[in-house]
Amino acid sequence: MGQRTLAWSVKGLMLLGCWAGASAAALAQDGDLGDLRFGAAYVRALGLSPDLNVANSAVAVARSAESTARAAEYPQLGLKGEYDWAHQSVEGDYYGVADIDRSDTFNKYMYGIGLTQALYRPDLFKTVDLAKLNVSAAELAMDVAETKVAVGLAKDYFLVIDALEVLRGQYAELSATIEQQRQIENRQASGLVKESDVALVRAARAMAEADKIDAEDNVKSARLKLGLTVGGDFKRIGVLQPQTPLPRMDPPDMQSWIRTALDKQPALAAARAGVQAARVGIELSKSRRMPKVDLNASHAYFDADGGISGARRDLDQRVGVTVTVPIFTSGAISADIDRANAQLAQSEAKLASAELQIKIEVQRAWSSAASSYRQIDARRRAVEAATDSENSTKVGLEVGTETTADWLSAVRRRYEAERDYARERLAYLGSLIQLKAAAGVLQREDMARVELLLKFPEAGWPTPPDTSSVTMPSLTEFEQN
Repeated sequence: MGQRTLAWSVKGLMLLGCWAGASAAALAQDGDLGDLRFGAAYVRALGLSPDLNVANSAVAVARSAESTARAAEYPQLGLKGEYDWAHQSVEGDYYGVADIDRSDTFNKYMYGIGLTQALYRPDLFKTVDLAKLNVSAAELAMDVAETKVAVGLAKDYFLVIDALEVLRGQYAELSATIEQQRQIENRQASGLVKESDVALVRAARAMAEADKIDAEDNVKSARLKLGLTVGGDFKRIGVLQPQTPLPRMDPPDMQSWIRTALDKQPALAAARAGVQAARVGIELSKSRRMPKVDLNASHAYFDADGGISGARRDLDQRVGVTVTVPIFTSGAISADIDRANAQLAQSEAKLASAELQIKIEVQRAWSSAASSYRQIDARRRAVEAATDSENSTKVGLEVGTETTADWLSAVRRRYEAERDYARERLAYLGSLIQLKAAAGVLQREDMARVELLLKFPEAGWPTPPDTSSVTMPSLTEFEQN
């Protein structure tokens, strides 16, 4: 069996059973999945992935090939039967004794049973070894495919959450800008503000509306991509709430993750299996120069109802040993050994390339996760500072010490800080999944724990609570469109 990185523990089986039940219920709704949990999305992605289906089929093919190779080591028993309509004619001197001139037309039958057992066949033994390695490699490739599905699903799911976070900020910014425009225009009617302030806030509203449209388009695009991955439309997905604690990166150092990847990464294990298979292939090619010894046994019955020698019935029973030794094959065996040696060199080069690529992927994922983790606290403090700045700027605007431009800039900075904080937390969670995948330790329990971190938001999210003055489509309208 291959190294199963997505382990089937009892807990994992229970979780997947719940997810699969939710997915089956969703399938009964004509493609409307309703509220799409992360775990249910993952199970659906596994079932719909063409790459994973190909990998599963490759495992079945490899196991069948192993069974075929093993079968050749065991006794081979077969029946044989023949029927001939024959015409014979003989004319001439018969062994110098008498002249003969005779012809006959007759029927001839033969039926029997034969047994062959390999006694010494190095080529068959090496073929079995090679088939076993191919099964292991196919199972490892399936592990790699499952991991890619997990990472791809997380990326698509988080992309929707990220787009919704951006949209929430744009909604809130537009709502605040429209409210400020109403206040400015009321104060203009009383002659308390300049025309330039009115023009400035109107321009800010137009920019916020344009940004909102872009954010809405990004949400639609992200939802469509996730819908293709899970094979259906959905209403809500789980989001990462600001107060939800995030898991720590354990172990914290990069070298530990690299050592883990070199030990457990299924793609690397598959490359090592390829090297082993190439070495067995060399031994298989060389074994064709060795003698082959088979035990043969047969029991045959012949029945001819005529012929120039007359009608007769014969019984032929044999038990023997066949020894075959290749003497000259016109260079075929030598050429096959050269090919096997070239395949070994190719497999070793692929292994070195895989090790380098895995190290790069682990370093990239670790750096991304570590950077996001360090930035999360800074982003949180930036939200607090931006909120304080907006509040003080608003007070200054009311007493005349700050301008409308100052307040609009403070509002934008605050919403940008909130958006960046939410996105950084989500980026860290996604990088952690990619890091575990790169290290070859991403398990189904990890995907289940991610689902526990994602909660369905309130109805209408990401629309802000107070939108009485804002004309905007609701999330339900997005779903319908």
